Amino acid sequence: MTIVYLVRHGQTVLSEKGQFCGRTDPDLSAGGAQNVRALAGWLAGESLPAQVFTSPLLRARQTARLLEAAWPPPAIEPRLRESDFGDWEGLDGDELQAHDPAGFAAWIADPVGFRPPGGESVGELCERVAEFFQEALERFADQTIAAVCHGGPIRAMVLAGLGLPLECFWHFNPPWASVSRLEVRGPVRQLRYFGQRG
Repeated sequence: MTIVYLVRHGQTVLSEKGQFCGRTDPDLSAGGAQNVRALAGWLAGESLPAQVFTSPLLRARQTARLLEAAWPPPAIEPRLRESDFGDWEGLDGDELQAHDPAGFAAWIADPVGFRPPGGESVGELCERVAEFFQEALERFADQTIAAVCHGGPIRAMVLAGLGLPLECFWHFNPPWASVSRLEVRGPVRQLRYFGQRG
């Protein structure tokens, strides 16, 4: 059996304000770091990963560093970065609707295929993340691995792991500073738990 832990980073000041934060690179907030430390304590009772991967973005790397109390140091994996929201970076929902009402309506109408101006679509995000996920499953078959990243890539790996269509992307929303566990036994794949916090 291959075990895959999917960790969402702790909160940042931008996420606490409900702002779009993809390629933007803020630090963890004090509360976000505290919640990651609590998660590290909980993870100490779980299986030890043979390899930990992290997004190159600062909030994920800081989360991975705080988890080193329980896990090995990570390798940076660029494909695990968050979705690029383009011109929408730093806006909250109300600002987005006021700033780009046509774009917001197009996003609601096609949440998988729509690409924010200067950004990437959910479909593009899922394609790059699924490529990483499949490579990792082949390379670390019957081992335990972990990915410390963001909400978007975690959703993408859950879909890839369970063979779900991209239209299910928004059905999953892992909390900040949480872990989800996928188990792969050949063709049998299970989401053992989702969004566990410390």
